[in-house]
Amino acid sequence: MYGPRFKSVIEQAKVAIDGLSRRAKVYKNNDHEFDPLIHSFLFRHRRYLFHVLTKGTQALLRRRPEGPNVHRWRSATLQTPEISRVCIDLLTVQEEVTVSQIESVSGASRESVRKCLNHAVELGLLNRHKNRRKKPEKFTLTNLMNEELADRHTAKFLDEDVVNLARAITIIDDVRGMAQKSRDFEKNNPRGMDTWPTLQEDLVEFGIDDNGNYISKN
Repeated sequence: MYGPRFKSVIEQAKVAIDGLSRRAKVYKNNDHEFDPLIHSFLFRHRRYLFHVLTKGTQALLRRRPEGPNVHRWRSATLQTPEISRVCIDLLTVQEEVTVSQIESVSGASRESVRKCLNHAVELGLLNRHKNRRKKPEKFTLTNLMNEELADRHTAKFLDEDVVNLARAITIIDDVRGMAQKSRDFEKNNPRGMDTWPTLQEDLVEFGIDDNGNYISKN
């Protein structure tokens, strides 16, 4: 059993405030309300969560026997993975796609997008539809692309590391959702049973001075 990491509660509280403030910016940048209690859970278990996230990401990106032509397409250049995924995502919500549409979403150069799509056509993954009236050429999925994507998705959905990542994300999201419902419930229906703010919540709200006293914001 290890002893305490910090010499005093005040020292630990100040380190906690710095960490909470730092992560609050991440929540804000991603348009989410910051919850000190949820963050404390993520911080306490972060090494395991790093492990789960890394293993899940590796599993999603791992080379597999399924979908060899899709893998060949994605591995052509450093930009191809992003361009190809944007292309496929667009084609899941619309029947056809143009170079300009992919360029706009991916941020890649027009030439890079064109080369990527040409390669997909060569591999039999995309159909090219040229227009004689000088309108932009359009691309659609081939049956080969549909089948290889289905094979790859099936393999990934069955992967234990992907499942563990999905489960962890879902659990965290469920806890965040429950916490928000609890706050809304207390706000809309206050009662004497309501608990007082936790230490983490007060540290974020007020901060502390060198003597361990809360700093009033008034």
